[in-house]
Amino acid sequence: PGLPNNLRCQVTITLLPSGQVIDVRVIQSSGLPAFDDSVRTAVLKASPLPLPADPKAFDRTLKPIFTPEMLQ
Repeated sequence: PGLPNNLRCQVTITLLPSGQVIDVRVIQSSGLPAFDDSVRTAVLKASPLPLPADPKAFDRTLKPIFTPEMLQ
């Protein structure tokens, strides 16, 4: 609460084929270290991530962008 809505943090998430998160790295900081840390922590706590229904669609590396609204 109280964070600017224009914050954006992009991370690289590395997954095992099971969906387990093995690494999360900030590649574009929001400029607010506490927010970036929250993003990293949230991704790690969400492990394992859901897998696509089609195994051919699995991508070992994801690069999502997170905003404050997504972490509420």
